[in-house]
Amino acid sequence: MLMSAGDGLAQQEHGSSVDFFLGLGSEPASDVGTTFGFGAGLNIPFTNIFNAGGAADNLMIRADLSYFSWEGDTGPIDVEFTRIPLFLGVRYFVSGDKIKSEGLGIYAEIGIELSFDEVEVKTPLLGTISDDEINFGVPIGAGIQYYISEKWYLGFNARLHIISDSYFTLLGSIGFDL
Repeated sequence: MLMSAGDGLAQQEHGSSVDFFLGLGSEPASDVGTTFGFGAGLNIPFTNIFNAGGAADNLMIRADLSYFSWEGDTGPIDVEFTRIPLFLGVRYFVSGDKIKSEGLGIYAEIGIELSFDEVEVKTPLLGTISDDEINFGVPIGAGIQYYISEKWYLGFNARLHIISDSYFTLLGSIGFDL
């Protein structure tokens, strides 16, 4: 259930869901520009895992995996930067009785992120230099979900990734209840 009875989106209960997203990632390092990225996520009601009530009724556990790849050049130097962030966190939905639009869910989120990063620099003098890292970060964000049917929803999410070479993402999604 996305929220408890009486608090749910459109005053109905929603369970676990899966979504797929596509969006923009801002420049995490100089001279690589903005890029497109994609990914998939899973939402599980907090109360499905933990015996809690009250505010926990509006809480979802969120996990998602994304892929972003930036390319840029400065004169003869080409840079490729790939980032694959694994997010694990929570989404807190505004109580359904506070939203007048049926089917609309508004949320804030926070979590931790393991980012699998690869940087490849190609220079005429040194050839290709590569570096792989795993970075730890704290993403914070907000978004909306709007149910277009009983099981399907569209969403929009904005997330600031506070990590080495921090960046910002704007994602559009389509999802369905399991």
